[in-house]
Amino acid sequence: MNTDKTSSLSLRIFSKSLSCIDISNALDWQPSEKFEKGELWGGRTNKRPREESLWIYNLDLDEKILITEQLKSLIDKMLDKKDNFQKIKDECQMDISCSYTTYNGQGGFTLEADLMRTFSSLNMDLSIDFYALDEIFEKSVVKPQD
Repeated sequence: MNTDKTSSLSLRIFSKSLSCIDISNALDWQPSEKFEKGELWGGRTNKRPREESLWIYNLDLDEKILITEQLKSLIDKMLDKKDNFQKIKDECQMDISCSYTTYNGQGGFTLEADLMRTFSSLNMDLSIDFYALDEIFEKSVVKPQD
């Protein structure tokens, strides 16, 4: 793994009316993580029931491949199942969550116009969290190992 940066990419589907099993069956796709409406969550003393189900597919990223190429791969997989997504779109809120952390204080990526047009056809939000950590912060945390 490249220790100068780490990334994550997830498809997230939230629903107040569909269970994670319903979502999986509709999409013919299994989540990496799932949390059902009504399950307790939160801190040790502040547990409360979830107000909606949360279905998450985490892409296993290869840090040697540009995150935009991996995003394109996820979008292509979603486009292959576009009809399945259409079936549940009115009962769900969906987005792709992208996290990008660089440990040398700089970095980034470019979302090319073609990729943005293709993504736009899914009518879905893209959430991007970017963290640029510098050498001062780096000394106080443990970086991922190769």
